[in-house]
Amino acid sequence: MSKLDHEESKEDFSIDLFQLENLINNNVSFLFFNLSSHFSLKDNGGFTSSVLQLSQASTEQEIEKHLRQTDKSKPVVLICEEGDQSCDLALRLQKKGFINTFFVKGGIVSLVERK
Repeated sequence: MSKLDHEESKEDFSIDLFQLENLINNNVSFLFFNLSSHFSLKDNGGFTSSVLQLSQASTEQEIEKHLRQTDKSKPVVLICEEGDQSCDLALRLQKKGFINTFFVKGGIVSLVERK
């Protein structure tokens, strides 16, 4: 896969902040994991959702342990500092059969910059 193809494939499973807000506001059931230990989601750029406020930093091992007991079709949304780490984990989870796995493009930094 060329670098361009890889970048295009990322677009297939990335969501932006507007889409994340829509998931939350429409009460869509999904698992949400924060991979960043550097940013608190308490000051989250205007989001008032308890989903974001209650999200604690998770390690990849904790996430995978939790997902072992989860239906592989359940939507999973990952966020990290800038989007790279959550994108990589989303790819690995997809290869393990999790068909509705997404990452937040721009990560928590984009939430903070949005203010």
